Amino acid sequence: MKKFTKILFTIFLCATAILTFSACSLQGKSAYEIAVENGYTGTVTEWLNSLKGADGQDGKNGADGKDGEVLTSLYTEAQQNGFEGTFEEFLTQYVKGDKGDKGENGTQVSQYATNKAITSVVSVYATFNTRNTLSNTATSGGSGVIYNLDKENGNAIIITNYHVVYLVNSTDENHISSDIKVRLYGMELDKYSINATYVGGSLNYDIAVLKVENSELIKNSNVSQADINENYYVGDSVIAIGNPEAKGISATSGIVSVDSENLTMVGADNATSVTFRVLRTDTAINEGNSGGGLFNANGELIGIVNAKTISQNIDNMGYAIPSVVAKNVADNILRNYISEPTKVKKQTFGITLKVDESLTEFNTEINKVEIKQKIIISEITENSVAQKAGLKVNDEVVSYTYKGTTKQVTRVFHLVDASLTIEENTTITINIIRDGEELAINILADSLTIIE
Repeated sequence: MKKFTKILFTIFLCATAILTFSACSLQGKSAYEIAVENGYTGTVTEWLNSLKGADGQDGKNGADGKDGEVLTSLYTEAQQNGFEGTFEEFLTQYVKGDKGDKGENGTQVSQYATNKAITSVVSVYATFNTRNTLSNTATSGGSGVIYNLDKENGNAIIITNYHVVYLVNSTDENHISSDIKVRLYGMELDKYSINATYVGGSLNYDIAVLKVENSELIKNSNVSQADINENYYVGDSVIAIGNPEAKGISATSGIVSVDSENLTMVGADNATSVTFRVLRTDTAINEGNSGGGLFNANGELIGIVNAKTISQNIDNMGYAIPSVVAKNVADNILRNYISEPTKVKKQTFGITLKVDESLTEFNTEINKVEIKQKIIISEITENSVAQKAGLKVNDEVVSYTYKGTTKQVTRVFHLVDASLTIEENTTITINIIRDGEELAINILADSLTIIE
């Protein structure tokens, strides 16, 4: 029997062009899911029966129960949020199926969500000075998401991928592009290019922050700031919006395949091994999507697209940095920025966490399956802040309290993500269980570590 070797490559989604520009080369929730979020407590069957019309034979007639309180309230809410279609158009977007009884599995793309999100995504073009090309320049194209917007003054903060604005053979300072431009959706001609400045970034997080100031194009555009949602679940419908092949902003749809996993690959410098926490999606992801957004069925940002797996044996494995990580990194960079580009600075505790137990629970309030884990400390670094504070191996971490807010730790990444938010000379309380006793351990963040 012949033996086959599987070849698998995980790549960033940014291609570099020499001489010319090139690419950094919604599904909506079902109406039943929305009804549950708005207080409906019946089963899917009961809900569908409440919607059926006279014959209930097809998707259109099966949803004729337009007088029902649940659906009409949803329609009213959609109108308040900008939906301008008729009631029948609303039903078409939220209930789909060849037969009325298949409405619960509807996968109609939410036009409202896509159009809500698309004006918060920009094309990003980074030009680098180099020594090994005929023109001594190279340009990469990717995407970005508007994180903060001051439209009146023409100012914007944009999140993109670090590898979009970094080129290993660039002669620019720190290999970061000295000429970055962004373009808004629907205004993607050269003459609409907007100058952007690099604020800071991290190779190890693959996140960079750009800023635009006093742009007349932004002042007079329909551009918007992305709404961020840090909560998502396997099976949630998603939209990837980016700039594939530098041909302009476009959207593709799919679902969340894995809610959190670690992805190890070679970093933007083509030398460093980096590990990112990512979510996985089966949405079509292409070169140029780097730095673009992954949005949920409400048009809310849940991730920043950064990589995909390529193999003859694998289809539809794209990755996005979760919105909470992208947000925490961006806030960290902005917090530490003064006048020169900066890097991430975070509190390192000197502990290694591991999963001791893992199980799933069905959350009846949202009708979603959640993973719940028991997290313990497996290692502590000598003379670390954790050891000095009194943490010990085998302590179970149950929650943390920072700036008056307590959050549960039911996944390893909960505390890891939080470490990005800790400011110097502040105290975080790690709540643990040791030998059956609950203890609160206070840790002073007196020396932040620079993360490249």
